[in-house]
Formats: sequence, C-alpha cells, structure tokens
Amino acid sequence: ELPAEISGAGKAPGARGAGRPAARAGGEAPLKERVARAVSRIEKEEILRALERADGSRGEAARLLGISRRTLFYKLKEHGI
Repeated sequence: ELPAEISGAGKAPGARGAGRPAARAGGEAPLKERVARAVSRIEKEEILRALERADGSRGEAARLLGISRRTLFYKLKEHGI
C-alpha cells in the first residue's frame, strides 16, 4: 500500500526520471531517497492545502499546520511556492 515513489511500482527496471538520482544496480533509487521524495511531495501538498484553507494568509496557514511562520516561509522557499 506504499506510494509509487516508494514502492517503485509502474517503473521499468533501470528507468530513471528526469532530475532524479542515478538508480542502483536494481534499477531503483535507494529507499531513503524514495521516502524523502514522497515526504517532500506530501509536505508541499499539505502546505498548499493549508494556504487554500487560510485564503492565502501565511500566518493562518502556519497556525493550521502547527508550525511557526518562519518555518512556513522556509518551506515555501524550499518547495518553490
């Protein structure tokens, strides 16, 4: 029941996506890298969802996420939002 980014489902052996790290001998990135990508994707989705719920208010979005405004600003920059 893992996301495709983690399980590697739907990929041909040795297939590589644009901008992704080189695959190991088995054709997939190491688990740690796949997990990091999945977490980053989910984090970005949650930030966008919070901003939508907060009508664009970053302070309110940070409150909804349970993080400081400073942390939210850092994450916005990290995710290119």
